[in-house]
Amino acid sequence: MLCKTSKPRKRQSALSPTCNRVFVDASLQSVESGSMIRPFVFTFLALLLGIASISHAEDFKKTTTPDALKKFLPIAPEGWKVINVSSQNDVLSKAPVTTSQCRYVQSEAKSADPDVRVDLQINDWVNRPDALRRMIRIWALTNETDKDTGSYVRGTIVAGYPAQETYDKASSTHSLVIIVGGRYCINLDVYNRPETALLLWLDRIDLKTLATAQ
Repeated sequence: MLCKTSKPRKRQSALSPTCNRVFVDASLQSVESGSMIRPFVFTFLALLLGIASISHAEDFKKTTTPDALKKFLPIAPEGWKVINVSSQNDVLSKAPVTTSQCRYVQSEAKSADPDVRVDLQINDWVNRPDALRRMIRIWALTNETDKDTGSYVRGTIVAGYPAQETYDKASSTHSLVIIVGGRYCINLDVYNRPETALLLWLDRIDLKTLATAQ
């Protein structure tokens, strides 16, 4: 969601807004060195992947296996259950990718709200560093807030990794896309929960181990 530009909202967040050259340089350096690793934005990211050029199939690196990537989907916390778990190899714009995804819903049938859910997707894009760099550049220039609704989208740094945070107040959707280890792109969408819930769910993912996974 692209919002009208306004003055930054006066609120504290564990996610620090960054829209400067320092952010771009540090993020790109991390991706290139491999030291770092939205609503779901897969369509947008797929477009970026499609724009980037690809040389020869023999140049492709081996992606993480589906079973290995699926292990990074965290277990459901108390009061929740995980559904729709899937993990597979795929090809996107001729490049091999691996994707693991699932949904978390409340487990108590009597009190469960069907609109309260969390979607998580982890993608291994080791063969598309050009697209990841392009995403980081866009994020570094993104810092927009709708003064009427309080919705926003902005580039940020989370746990040392480049990311984009989006909040759509109308649908009560809080999302984060984060690049880990220079190859893994995580999409985390939290629906109809307090804004603080986003980081709590992110903390359940072992980012440090994922960053070095092969």
